[in-house]
Amino acid sequence: MGRAQPTGMPEQELMPGAAIFDAGAPAWTSIEDPPIATRQRAGAAFANHRYVVWGGKGGLVAATDPSDFLLFSDGAVYSVVDESWDEMAPSPLEPRTHPQLVATQRGVLVLGGRPRPGPPGGPA
Repeated sequence: MGRAQPTGMPEQELMPGAAIFDAGAPAWTSIEDPPIATRQRAGAAFANHRYVVWGGKGGLVAATDPSDFLLFSDGAVYSVVDESWDEMAPSPLEPRTHPQLVATQRGVLVLGGRPRPGPPGGPA
């Protein structure tokens, strides 16, 4: 499970897996994993029948050492029509957590975020 953190929580790897909920059924269906690393604190938006996930961090849950974090500047798009994932083209943006994604008529706008997890000078 991992070493204990000051929070009392053990370090744990992030969990892979994806599913979609059909409110009309109502039922869950497992879908293929995205073609990008498992992450948390990513931005997400829904535009033109596509779900977009970008940025975020990998590493360990409940980690306190900044070197335990891996920040991302990549993303993936899930088409609810085709029921498939595609990796996004490389981004000119720096890796970050907490980016804001906003759906527009042309696509998705990525704004802001944090250069590393957590508040300045503090743990994630």
